[in-house]
Amino acid sequence: ERWYHQKRNSGTTSPEWQFRIARNTQVKIENISDNVANEILVYKICVVKDKNVIWKYPNAVKYDVIKANDELEVELKTEEIQEDKVSIQFDFRCNDKYGEEHKYHVYSFCESNSSTPYFSIKEIFEENP
Repeated sequence: ERWYHQKRNSGTTSPEWQFRIARNTQVKIENISDNVANEILVYKICVVKDKNVIWKYPNAVKYDVIKANDELEVELKTEEIQEDKVSIQFDFRCNDKYGEEHKYHVYSFCESNSSTPYFSIKEIFEENP
């Protein structure tokens, strides 16, 4: 795995995350906290170049649990991406150890095919009506 970056969220009961991309074809999501994450759904997985979606994963991927200090791998099921200035983006949601749902948008940008990507994670908060 040649690309690596760590980003943590600021919640105390929610899991904290670390992301890696391997060969542009696999995203690893690691729970680096002591909090378990349940009912994980990874969705809206796509590769974007120049604001155009050049590849989109057609399905959502479900996982039952990511234990504390464990990881899951999401296979993108695409050829290795050879282009420069692309971003891999996806959303995911999970429930924390108290059953509260957390939603995130993850964005990685890579200037060139051989450089380390910049990762950004944003927790999505929805207003209750």
